[in-house]
Amino acid sequence: LFDGSVILNRPKVAQESAPKVEPQPEAGQPRSYTSPQVQDKVLTLLTEAQGTLSFDRGWVTRYDPLAASLEVLGCLAGHKKELLPGQMLSLNESASGWAVRHRKPRIDHNLASTQGRFQDYKQLYRDKYRCTLVIPFFVRGRVGGTVTLSSKTAAQYEAPESESRKLEAITTQLAHLFDDPAY
Repeated sequence: LFDGSVILNRPKVAQESAPKVEPQPEAGQPRSYTSPQVQDKVLTLLTEAQGTLSFDRGWVTRYDPLAASLEVLGCLAGHKKELLPGQMLSLNESASGWAVRHRKPRIDHNLASTQGRFQDYKQLYRDKYRCTLVIPFFVRGRVGGTVTLSSKTAAQYEAPESESRKLEAITTQLAHLFDDPAY
């Protein structure tokens, strides 16, 4: 029944080309959301926000729940050394992480009291910023990321709820941007 000729002969079917496999991030390495298209869109939205609410420096982060971190996507008037696109912020060591964990906006009028524990405030404190506002935005009912605005004017931002209403159009556009599967 088994004479070995079938097993030892050359295959009758030609080799098929293997499908192209996209490189996947290694296990434990978070996926990066930073791309030139996203950075351009974020800068456009931050420029629009400057017309609505006055600020000297602003940035947008994207929350990755699997990596439990936030990725900086773009900065407006950012410092060259810190908070560059692609930089990761910890949930426990950043004001943006605090806003994600508590799912509500945060205003800080005294950066000296928080600069030691929030890595995203360290450069702001060195550059003598006086006030910050961190607003989370939501994608499909979950926190998608944050918008952080900072000012050198003391008490620039007062009530978190009214300030977040002023930026509602911007946060809605960010939510639509990240709800799009292309991003």
